[in-house]
Amino acid sequence: MSCDARIRDPDQSNCIGTVCKKGGCTAVVYILRLNNGQYYIGSTSNMHRRLTEHNSGKTKSTRYKLPAVLVFMQTFSTNVKARQIEAKLKKFKSRTVLETIIRDGLIKID
Repeated sequence: MSCDARIRDPDQSNCIGTVCKKGGCTAVVYILRLNNGQYYIGSTSNMHRRLTEHNSGKTKSTRYKLPAVLVFMQTFSTNVKARQIEAKLKKFKSRTVLETIIRDGLIKID
């Protein structure tokens, strides 16, 4: 999938956003809902590739909890910023915080 392509859910039927801006790809922080109800937080510069990796069993932490459904993503200007936000979200270890982010459609931390 090219950089300017739209990202779709695993069955490719519903568009869920874009990950690129003029001038190149941006980094994405994303949240997946796993089949056991858990959430997975990650970051990437290629959402389509990463979601494919998760759902094909290439990611150890989600391999036995498939399918993984993308429920949230937010773009950031750099991979460094996206990884910082990802690390902060993982430190919260709070389902409530994640569900608020998913509901609001926005990560409100720096």
